[in-house]
Amino acid sequence: MISKLEKSISTTSHSDPEYIAFQKRIAEEDRELARRALKSDEDKRMRKIFSESLINPLLEKATFENYTPDSSNELSKRAKYIVEKYATNFELKNPQNLLLSGNYGTGKSHLSVAAMKRIALKNFPDIKGYNHQATMMFISTPKLMTKIRESFNSGSDFTEAQLLDEIGKVDLLVMDDIGREIKASGNDFTTQKIFEIVESRQGKHTIYTSNFTEQELMTMYGEAIFSRMIQSTTKISFDWENYRLKGIVQK
Repeated sequence: MISKLEKSISTTSHSDPEYIAFQKRIAEEDRELARRALKSDEDKRMRKIFSESLINPLLEKATFENYTPDSSNELSKRAKYIVEKYATNFELKNPQNLLLSGNYGTGKSHLSVAAMKRIALKNFPDIKGYNHQATMMFISTPKLMTKIRESFNSGSDFTEAQLLDEIGKVDLLVMDDIGREIKASGNDFTTQKIFEIVESRQGKHTIYTSNFTEQELMTMYGEAIFSRMIQSTTKISFDWENYRLKGIVQK
C-alpha cells in the first residue's frame, strides 16, 4: 500500500512551483555548506603555513588585493603583476625562482606572502593521482641563522640537520631579507650555511627577497653561491620610495 507521503512525492511535478522552490533552497544550502567547508580548509592551510614559518606576524594578513603602493608607480605595478603571475602559474614540476631586491619598505615580503597564500589554494596531483597542497615555508634569513646556532645547544628540540632538511625539502621556500645575515656576522660559517641551503634548493621553487642590489649580493656571497641563486630566477628590482615612510619623511 502506498502511503500518502509516497503518493504525494510520486505525483509531484518537477515543474511545480513549490517543488522548484524546495530544490532551489536545498541547492543554496549545499552551496553555503561547500563555501564554509572550503573556507575552513583554506584557514587550516594558512595556519599550517604560518605555524611552520619564521615570519613577522604583521605579514600574515598580506594579500595581492591589499598590496597598494602608489598607483602611479609603474614599477610597483609590474612587480605585483610578475609575482602574482608566478603564483597563479605555479607548478611543482616546473621549478622557478624569484629574486626581489631593492629598497626597504617597498613590499617585497608582502608580495612573497601573498604568493604563498595564492599557491596554498591550489591542488597538485601526485604520481598516484591523489591531490595534495604544496608544502611551503617563509623564513627570515637572519632569524634562521639564530635558529641554526640554537640547535647546537644540548637542550635543543631539533638538530641542525633536521632544520636544514626541512628547509631543503619544502616545495616552496621564501628566504626573506637575504644578505643581512652576512652583513651582521660576516663570517665563513654563515656563508657556508647559505651555500648548503641554496644547494638543497636546486630543482625546487625559491623566492629570495633582499634590500641589497644584485651586485652587493654577489660581493657578499661570492660568485659561486650567487650564480646558483639566480639559476632559473626572474629578477625584479624594487627601486622606488619606501611607502612605509611616505608622508612622514619630507622630500
